[in-house]
Amino acid sequence: MAAESGDMDSGAQGRAASTIARMDITVLAPQSEEPPLE
Repeated sequence: MAAESGDMDSGAQGRAASTIARMDITVLAPQSEEPPLE
């Protein structure tokens, strides 16, 4: 869609990837050092 603004896309994708990675780690490893958020 906005191919010209690749910088913004990269930054947004990077942030999304980090958030998704964190969620995946939390879901895949619920027994992490952090306590459950329930």
